[in-house]
Amino acid sequence: MVRVELTCAAIRLMPVWVCVMAYCPNGEWPTRLQALVRVMDYGFSVEAFKRRPVVLLTHMFVHANDSHLFGNLSALTATLIEFGGSSVMENVEEESVWVSLRRALGSFVVIVAGSIVGGIGGQLLYNDAQLARRHKRWPLLSGVKEGANGGALDGVFRRVRSWVDQMSYKIDRKRTDGIFMCGASAGIFSLAGFNVAYYERWGTALPMVLPELAAVICSLLDSLEKLPNTAWLPAGEVVGHAAHLGGFIAGACMGLAWRGLSGVYSNKRAKRPKAKEL
Repeated sequence: MVRVELTCAAIRLMPVWVCVMAYCPNGEWPTRLQALVRVMDYGFSVEAFKRRPVVLLTHMFVHANDSHLFGNLSALTATLIEFGGSSVMENVEEESVWVSLRRALGSFVVIVAGSIVGGIGGQLLYNDAQLARRHKRWPLLSGVKEGANGGALDGVFRRVRSWVDQMSYKIDRKRTDGIFMCGASAGIFSLAGFNVAYYERWGTALPMVLPELAAVICSLLDSLEKLPNTAWLPAGEVVGHAAHLGGFIAGACMGLAWRGLSGVYSNKRAKRPKAKEL
């Protein structure tokens, strides 16, 4: 029979409570409009970061709607249960408040670091890649043939093409930089990556990462002919698949680094000479 110490379980799930409190800071469940207003106030975008650098931290605790929140909380709970201890069952039955507090703080570090470095970094890299692909060639006048001798009319067309291409890129860049990122999903993926690399636990990682990896690969391999048809859309996406994948990679790197440091520390302790008994 599984025994759960409620106090320790509540401490271990501290990141969950933080997300809930951030979603309803006044003690009242927000409307959809109120939730979106908070995203605009505390979510991350390149433009918002220039005005308020604190959004680098606040964006991971605000959510756009109820389904966004509950989806992230369910995944966050599963990854928190996997985090720490020699087994998942040991985590569930943990009775030490100090151990639970230590693991809660450790999970916070992984979530925050992975969300900032991997989540935001991965999504910005993806956006830049899509912008580069979209503006590699100018779609509207690509069919205009240049004159054989490169006459005056040909020079005018080239100048107009260059100017419109630059303006199109600047507008697209401005819209892309204005996309808001919010939610704890990148941090959750980071925690899943840490669990894989350090604890070798794939329970939550596989069903989360494989669809995200497929989505990113498909979007990057999508034919260039389809890009002009979506020119009215920013280069980013509504769902940050690249942010999720970046968070997972960042968490896995942290797990491997911590595993290496733990191994070095263990070896030093093993080689330390024991005190002689008197």
